[in-house]
Amino acid sequence: MAASISRSSQLYYPDSPVAESLIKRLLSIGYMKTKGLSPLIATVLLIAFTITVATFIAAFSQSFVRTQTQEFGQRSQELSKSCQFANLQLTAAVYDGGAGKVSVLARNVGTENLTDFRILTFTSDVDFVERTPSNANIALGSGEIATFSVANVTQTPAKVQIQSKQCPREAVYTCVFSGGTFLC
Repeated sequence: MAASISRSSQLYYPDSPVAESLIKRLLSIGYMKTKGLSPLIATVLLIAFTITVATFIAAFSQSFVRTQTQEFGQRSQELSKSCQFANLQLTAAVYDGGAGKVSVLARNVGTENLTDFRILTFTSDVDFVERTPSNANIALGSGEIATFSVANVTQTPAKVQIQSKQCPREAVYTCVFSGGTFLC
């Protein structure tokens, strides 16, 4: 088997005569006399560099997360304070099938001024279409009543809901369609 090894492939075997002569030539010209880093020192330097980079990343991410958490907390407190006293009530709702129009009479029963209204018409418990009334941006003060209407309602809604986008969880009210009228 040794007879079939070519001269160029003998370079890969450290015991081959070609590799020995190459090593002797390199030693004679001083190429391999310079010392490099020992593997132990190289490993220690690599670990130290990795720890340094990880420390910088941890410090940055910790301050970034702290800042973002504080800003989010402040915004949510401001929103919850303003929406805490928001309350909306539907006093009446009417569906005009011939005109394809839903009209609702809403009253602000909370102490917070509300604006940016939308009407949701539900065709089932989960399927709904969100529509924006033409007077959606009026400011509805505490105790005030306003009529909101939306057109192009092609199916009789199972229920209708009005929401203020300003406080979507607090300022919401639903009426259910039953026996040809809405029960609010």
